Amino acid sequence: MVVRYEKLLLTVFLFSILGVSSFYGQGRLGGNVKIFTKKSKRDLAPVRSFFTSADTLISRILPKKRCADISYSVVLIDKKEFKKVEILSKDNNALRVYLSDDITAWQNKNEIFSNIIASAILKKSAVSAGENFEVIPKWMTHGILRKIARRSQRSSIPGTIAYPGIHALVLSGADIDWLGLISSSSFPKDKNAYEIYMEASEIILDSILRLPDGKNLILDIIELSNKSIVSVDIFKSVITKKLYEMKSRMDYKIPGKENKTPLLNWLNYNFKISSVNTFTPSTATDAEKLFLKSELVSYYAKTSDEKNAAPEERFCKIEELPDKLDEIIDLNSVILNKQRDLVRVAFGIPIPLQSSVYSMQRSMDLLLRDQKDQKNIFLKKYTTAKKMFFNKLEMQNQLEQYMLSVEKEFVPPGYRFYGEITAMKDMDAIKRKRWPELTELMDKCE
Repeated sequence: MVVRYEKLLLTVFLFSILGVSSFYGQGRLGGNVKIFTKKSKRDLAPVRSFFTSADTLISRILPKKRCADISYSVVLIDKKEFKKVEILSKDNNALRVYLSDDITAWQNKNEIFSNIIASAILKKSAVSAGENFEVIPKWMTHGILRKIARRSQRSSIPGTIAYPGIHALVLSGADIDWLGLISSSSFPKDKNAYEIYMEASEIILDSILRLPDGKNLILDIIELSNKSIVSVDIFKSVITKKLYEMKSRMDYKIPGKENKTPLLNWLNYNFKISSVNTFTPSTATDAEKLFLKSELVSYYAKTSDEKNAAPEERFCKIEELPDKLDEIIDLNSVILNKQRDLVRVAFGIPIPLQSSVYSMQRSMDLLLRDQKDQKNIFLKKYTTAKKMFFNKLEMQNQLEQYMLSVEKEFVPPGYRFYGEITAMKDMDAIKRKRWPELTELMDKCE
């Protein structure tokens, strides 16, 4: 529902951008945007907002040394004379965009705005003149589009970003093909699937930027895309190479999904922490599932004292670790990785449950200390924190059940299930439009 509202705001925002002047003229805005139109020069500030927002966001994903200042010219042509949308390179530092002054013809076509952003990316990065906008991956332009939509939403809380569609997918436990989703050369036609695609695009864009030297990774993707290499191959190659460079410093494995490639582990990790976090946590039921998965420790053990003896992969629970310390190979890494798992769990569960999980995580430091009775001290602290976790989990579950019962009693079903009902109406409208003859026949029969 939040994303639907964001898109509505973006539509209104873009509608206001180019439908506000009444005689042929030029409006100079902020030094880098010109608008040519037969309509009024008044109230052209929204034009600047769109192009400057896009320009600013593109500048933030590019390295400074490869981020040129460019100007934009927007030419609105009378709908009787207009033939097609064009994006042309005017000179070394300018783009010109030709659009119809019939706003209704393109106001809801995000593909047009995506192409404008793609041209600006190519131009600002000096990879090309910008007219070959189709080479830029769709996830990159749609990630920026969603950021523009969020910037126009005045009611959002600074520092918080919601991904309701991805949040639901992650909590469903389904094995999602994130790689197929974000490397697609086109985007879904279904409205709800498209909203999820927009969310996924923003998540993957931000995830790359969080990597060390992330802006140069973006630039690598842009340069390779300009060479007409398949989008999915570029993504796999650039990100996998970086992940192997970082292998000794970060492990992106998530409990229950250990048998994935480094790239898939990285994708699962980022989609999870982006959509399930302190501001949009999981439910008590999901929190219990996450914790139980994180309790399982995977390690390699010595099978014999022979020099070339192959290690064996084994599993145990965290509280069983004290009895396994002597057989574990690379104990420090095993403890560190499991502590990271617990921190990730804490990050995505309701706030009342977090402190006990952090206590369990800190107690594992004792397993690396060479001191008297360390095993017993660890077990005491760990089991105490674990008991506290399940006590608070029960309280959290009761609270959620109570809130649900109150909601059912006092909140009208039409409001509680507004998103689902609206989605059904949208799909019904699409079906009626696609097959008008059948619609007419069904209406008669009814």
